[in-house]
Amino acid sequence: MTVSKVCVSAFLMILGLGASEVGSTQNVFSLLARTGSASMRQPNAAIASLSQSDFRSQDCSGSVPTGYTRIFVADRGDGKPGTGSASDPFDGSSAEKFDTLLRGKSEGGITNLVVCIGPGTFQTEGSGDYVQGQGHVYPSHPVGFTVNKGWKIHGAEIDRTTLRLISMYTYPSNGKFLEGIVIGTYNFDSSGVEVSDITLDDNYPSLKPRYKAPMELVAVILRSNLGHQWVHNIRVMNASGEGPEDFTIGISSPTTNAANEGNLVEYVTMDHWYGGLCTAIAIAGGSGEVRHNTVTGYQIAYGGWSMLNVNFHDNTAMETGYGFNVDSLQNSKITIAFNNIVRPKLYGIVVGGNGDFTDFSIHDNTIQAGPTTVYGLVFQGNVRGSHVLRNKIVSERPNSAPNVIGLFEKNAKNVNNVFQENVVASPFKNSLQGSDCLWGNVTENGQQRADLGNSTNHACVIGN
Repeated sequence: MTVSKVCVSAFLMILGLGASEVGSTQNVFSLLARTGSASMRQPNAAIASLSQSDFRSQDCSGSVPTGYTRIFVADRGDGKPGTGSASDPFDGSSAEKFDTLLRGKSEGGITNLVVCIGPGTFQTEGSGDYVQGQGHVYPSHPVGFTVNKGWKIHGAEIDRTTLRLISMYTYPSNGKFLEGIVIGTYNFDSSGVEVSDITLDDNYPSLKPRYKAPMELVAVILRSNLGHQWVHNIRVMNASGEGPEDFTIGISSPTTNAANEGNLVEYVTMDHWYGGLCTAIAIAGGSGEVRHNTVTGYQIAYGGWSMLNVNFHDNTAMETGYGFNVDSLQNSKITIAFNNIVRPKLYGIVVGGNGDFTDFSIHDNTIQAGPTTVYGLVFQGNVRGSHVLRNKIVSERPNSAPNVIGLFEKNAKNVNNVFQENVVASPFKNSLQGSDCLWGNVTENGQQRADLGNSTNHACVIGN
């Protein structure tokens, strides 16, 4: 459980802070990306025009939002470039056409742009050879696209519009692959981005045998100083984390920044994970809300670091290694509530480690232990003043998984925490360090737990 150092170094790397790795000589992979992509093409029906009623988002189906411009993109199939209206959409029928269109607008400084992508499967090279903070590593042959400040990327609807990643690029100096990002920000002023109503396909089953190298394939990486990012109603599939550690949906600031606020990730479904070290949804360097998402099979479903006032609630983690993991740097006033963690392969909720973790509110979660679950909830050092209230740590089947530890504290400086009115299945063990307030913790049958005996004759806290 030494994620913290790896976590931070990996994210700094994708922030574009490794300028020494960037050179100017194009390598063979950048050429193969263009020559090899046609064989991956799955034809769509030719579309010469779009109807605004095709789109779920009001930004596309209604009037142009005040202060914005708007374009429509379709898989035209008729060879005409289009003018960008719904009746004459731009042609996005190839990765080169799609990416060149959006790259030109983003790198041309166009902000507050609504991009309405019609039904169909669209090929893209994602961020391509672009590294935020550095630029294109092959400046004479730039590829891919990024999103600028205030951009709104909308598909017609989940599984009606798909962006599929088709290529990977390498640093010219050392041949290491860049992270494959489907949608990423242009610069650190790229705040207020919205992504919705679309399926993002990282395409691991095709890219892995083609490149025969570790694949870091992620979906949405939004890094800015001002936040207000909104990712909602999307599906992510076929991602992977075969590098040091990756973040499939990551909202962050380059440094801890109180202005990185107002971020929201909601109604996201993430499945068909292809392995590695990865947090599916991560918040870093700011505040926000993560709600009503479902993550299946990832190493870690939800987490982050350097967080202040982040609320994770009403999410589901299915058969992930960890339901939640927050183990790095300074984190305060974090809420983890009303989440459902089903058959975690190792850990339900992990808080603490290298850093400072204060004023966590962990309440009303359900952790359903599976056959390989080790801990329900663990504080692993430096956790202070946190409340663990009304959680249920239960067994998938009665009297199964007797080796699970429901509530566990280890390492130093877990102090002044509250464990109150939690339900821990009777076969499970518990191990706390003795400096906490305990009250009303019971088995699934309502019996007082002997290993969580009351330390006071009244409730430790009232409410949350």
